[in-house]
Amino acid sequence: MEAEPRQTKAAEEEEARQLERREKAERLKLILREKNEPFFSDEEIVFMLQEADWDIRKAAYAGFLRKAEDDSLRMPSGLSAPSGRKYWLALAGKYRRNRGGEIKAGNR
Repeated sequence: MEAEPRQTKAAEEEEARQLERREKAERLKLILREKNEPFFSDEEIVFMLQEADWDIRKAAYAGFLRKAEDDSLRMPSGLSAPSGRKYWLALAGKYRRNRGGEIKAGNR
């Protein structure tokens, strides 16, 4: 009879984990401005989060870098559309982690 509460607790924990992951996916879509500038499928959003160990900031940085890939268009007629690369890179910069760590003062 004790097995039921444990299974229920495990099921509740799994349900909470799935809810948290769905919420993170929705937050990532908002950060990446997917409503106005759709680029990623739902599967790609989840994949980016998985690759980033469910860290939204890491996933956002990776997503902005992907959006920053050269998207300019050049038609045979000579018409062209400008790239949004600088825009996406500027947004990526907001989510880039400091890789240098702490800056230490010289020997005194």
